[in-house]
Amino acid sequence: GRSLSMGKGEYYVLYYDGYLSETYNEIVKNYKGELPIYKVDMSSPFNSKYSTTEESNKNPTKISDFKINGPTLMKISNKKVVDYIEGEDNIRTNLN
Repeated sequence: GRSLSMGKGEYYVLYYDGYLSETYNEIVKNYKGELPIYKVDMSSPFNSKYSTTEESNKNPTKISDFKINGPTLMKISNKKVVDYIEGEDNIRTNLN
């Protein structure tokens, strides 16, 4: 529930299913960029309410608008989503 207020300025939030944690831990470990990355395990009961099998909402303005379908990387700037990337390959490309 704090994805839009994790810090000041810009940062990434990476959403993934817990069974893929090794894959995404590796991606974060190999990331050489400047912006911090916060990870969210979508298999956690607290976070699962933001998960969907329907189309994701690529323009959420508040946490209750979140609909995340699969691995997703959001770039947050000044408490707003400014970039929304879905899928492991696209996430890897964006963080390299």
